[in-house]
Amino acid sequence: SARIMTFPQSIGIILGTNIGTTFKTELITFNLDAVLVPFAVCGALMILIPTKKSRSIGMLLLGIASVFTAMKGFEMAAQ
Repeated sequence: SARIMTFPQSIGIILGTNIGTTFKTELITFNLDAVLVPFAVCGALMILIPTKKSRSIGMLLLGIASVFTAMKGFEMAAQ
C-alpha cells in the first residue's frame, strides 16, 4: 500500500501543507480585529448572490471571520 502515490504527487502535498501552515501562522500574528466585521458582512451579502463563485467567496469570507472571532473569544475568555 506504500505505492498509492507517486513521488511527484507527494511533493505537491508536502509543499501544500507547509505553505498552508505558514500562511495560517502569518494570519494569526496580524491584528485582524478591524476587518472581521467587514469580512462577515461582505461574506453574508455575497452568499445571497446566486452564482456559485460568489457564494463560495462569501462562505470563505464568512468562515474566516467566524474562525478569527472565535479565536478572539477564546483569547478573551483565557484572560
